[in-house]
Amino acid sequence: GAFRYSSGGFLNDSILMLDSFGQEGLTWRSINGGPAHALTQLDTLRHDSVHMRPFSLGDGRTFVFTVARGRAGPGAQSGELALAKFDPGADGTVSYTPLGIDAQIAFAYQDGWILYIRRDARALMAARLDLASSSIIGQPVVVLEQEGGGIDAARLASNGTLLYSRRVLPQNAPVLVDSTGTATPLVTGLSGAFMNPRVSPDGRRVALQSASAEGTDAWVYDIADGAQARVTRSGSVLGPAWESDGRHLVYASTVEGRDALWRIPADGNGRPERLTAAQGLFAASPTREPNLLLFQRRVNGVWSIWRAPMPGELEPQAVVTGTYDAFMPSLSPNGRWLIYAGSESGRYEVYLRPFPGPGAAIQVSLDGGTEPAWAADGRRIYYRGDRQLMYAELTGAASPTVTRRRMLFADTFDGDMPMPHRNYDVMPDGRRFVMIAPTGDATPETIVVLNWTPELRARISANR
Repeated sequence: GAFRYSSGGFLNDSILMLDSFGQEGLTWRSINGGPAHALTQLDTLRHDSVHMRPFSLGDGRTFVFTVARGRAGPGAQSGELALAKFDPGADGTVSYTPLGIDAQIAFAYQDGWILYIRRDARALMAARLDLASSSIIGQPVVVLEQEGGGIDAARLASNGTLLYSRRVLPQNAPVLVDSTGTATPLVTGLSGAFMNPRVSPDGRRVALQSASAEGTDAWVYDIADGAQARVTRSGSVLGPAWESDGRHLVYASTVEGRDALWRIPADGNGRPERLTAAQGLFAASPTREPNLLLFQRRVNGVWSIWRAPMPGELEPQAVVTGTYDAFMPSLSPNGRWLIYAGSESGRYEVYLRPFPGPGAAIQVSLDGGTEPAWAADGRRIYYRGDRQLMYAELTGAASPTVTRRRMLFADTFDGDMPMPHRNYDVMPDGRRFVMIAPTGDATPETIVVLNWTPELRARISANR
């Protein structure tokens, strides 16, 4: 099986360094127990959002880590390498020196060279480090190339064995699913790495997030004839969704180095327009109401629901916040009721509450639920629970009551992970769905290279 990153690394025999989660710097703990201590601090002038993946250079004091700027959550996979030195006798955090190298993670230190995974995950690199000046000498050298990319972890053993894992993009395709769970391809022969299908208001097109070696972008497919259009080309698009006019898409992106929502014509013929920016911002949920755009946001490790600034407002406004997760928002067709997934009971359930409030939340699901969606008539709420697509029927427009809950079909389609958003959509007829079906094996690969150090040294020498 493949291995994944841990949440930190050992600085020496007695100190463990731990990642931050978007609001703090690295921390350290004694392996003998005790409290966590701050190790680094996010630099607001540099727009730091995450310090992650610390790696010790082996002297018990010096370490290298990755600094992501303006990105959190799923967007924070890479950044700039930075170097710092730990002083166990000093109070407070240590300062760091940026090294000017874009990377995912540093994983080894060999003969004065830092080894790291390049930002695009297609190569292992070596950069010569001058410890005295805390700077890189000369240009980094490619020491291993991986066709197709996807390198997501690496280790170099003391005996020269290299071990690295390669993440394989999932092979899947959008499908039309009827109320019995029977699926037919949305586009014949289509296979790729898709997520987050959203049906246009007229039911004729589907917007999808599509991943490739260059990143993720928004595509639109015509259901009738399979015609496709690539809408964005930034490589950092998450969760494209339709505005109510059917002519524009809204999506999240870190294209300017910070989390923001953008708007672009759905035919791709036009420049994107930034709508709002906020740290930890993620998937957007447009509504039928003019100028009302909901989105989810991760703040201090907790998901919450917000709305973008209305005319005359300068900042996004909180809609549902608390000490528990609240995400995957969707507003009812009449604009009066909000559904979302929340963890206030201790596990994820689907909730309904008046919008914009006030009023108490009504629990919709009973045995766990996420990914809620409205039927077009506002009288059914669909959601996922325990590998089943469920629905809840409502009565009473002024004060809705859940009258029954039923399983519609066994759910064998791709769910919300690894992205915390709804990974299916409901057709306007309320009886068919666009879902994502696996089409191939996406099992990660683990590669072992025996006695790799001589090859590493030869590559470095040849490219000096």
